[in-house]
Amino acid sequence: MNSYALHSEYNSFLNKSNQKQPPVNLTHRNNKYYVSLEIPGIKQHNIELEISGRYLVVKAKHSVDTFYANKDNPIINERNVKDINRFIYMPVHADLDRVEPALYKDGVLYITIPEINTSLLQTKPKSIPILSNNY
Repeated sequence: MNSYALHSEYNSFLNKSNQKQPPVNLTHRNNKYYVSLEIPGIKQHNIELEISGRYLVVKAKHSVDTFYANKDNPIINERNVKDINRFIYMPVHADLDRVEPALYKDGVLYITIPEINTSLLQTKPKSIPILSNNY
């Protein structure tokens, strides 16, 4: 099993709850990673984004209007408060120190994460001295 599949299984474990998790797309194009997450009906001020290790964490709280909440004997009550805590494992080349500001539009959260410039990670060959026992 490759590491991404392993993290995908772990991600599924973290996201288990009684509620359906919002669908996520993660794509890579032009040296950037693009994440889109469907969370319709959530007000922007109720959404939090954070980085924890290699995870992009999306937290959101949705509560419906209380217009009908205090009425007598609801027959069906599926529209209630729900918390979303979604953990998205990011690829190793995602530069999580440079996440761009997110955009929330029409119920979809868009997050752009630049890729690490791998040319900066490459090192030139270098000789390493070997010390003797005689200090």
